[in-house]
Amino acid sequence: MAKAALSSEALHTATIDFYKKTGWSASEVFTATEERLATRLSLRPAAIAKRDGMEHLIFALGKVTDATYKLLKQILFEIERQGELSHVVIMCADRVTQADERRIKDLGVGIVLVRQEGEPISLATPKLCCFREPKYERLRPGLRAGVRNAVRKVAEEDVTVGVLDLAQILEKELEKRLPAFKGKPLGLLIREARKAGILSDLHEEAADRVNDPRIKRAHHANHATRRRVVMKAQDIVDDCLAVLFAIT
Repeated sequence: MAKAALSSEALHTATIDFYKKTGWSASEVFTATEERLATRLSLRPAAIAKRDGMEHLIFALGKVTDATYKLLKQILFEIERQGELSHVVIMCADRVTQADERRIKDLGVGIVLVRQEGEPISLATPKLCCFREPKYERLRPGLRAGVRNAVRKVAEEDVTVGVLDLAQILEKELEKRLPAFKGKPLGLLIREARKAGILSDLHEEAADRVNDPRIKRAHHANHATRRRVVMKAQDIVDDCLAVLFAIT
């Protein structure tokens, strides 16, 4: 006998539980800001999960059909239009074919399969909406792998960890130019680099913007504060690359 389909209520409950078990907060009740975004989307998210400034917009679709791709493309377009740096995840109760999994993954949408027996499993990791990868050609070859990995974290994993990794790369490059200040805070390295003529006024300002998330991260901050760091991720990445281009 075929098993009964997972109810909509059960799918929503499993969605919340899955995120909470992996260290996120998740809720079907939205803040005023989240509600404004939700009302501008073709489909209202079933829940929003939060961690460290990141927000996953979760759509409990249940199954993937031909109409799913059109809907997801429309939602992604609407998020892009709002300039909202978020991730999109769909929760499915039915089996997802490998072909469907690839197509959804190519959109940058995450997939979590909720099983009637066993824990939910992640089939695809979401990519950060509204984020574009920078060009690496002007970086010296020795830097490219590390910068690419940090940017990949921003786009596909933990945004705040990725921007902090970029700041650390910048710090190490400034230490090479200012060996007498090795081990000093990045803010001090930036000031000394400007005094030494390594950085222009504009590059000093850009470096300060890269350093800002490190300052926020080093002290207690609520989700709203860290959310602002995530929303600035594109600018932080672009600023960091601009400074690295100038000093390497």
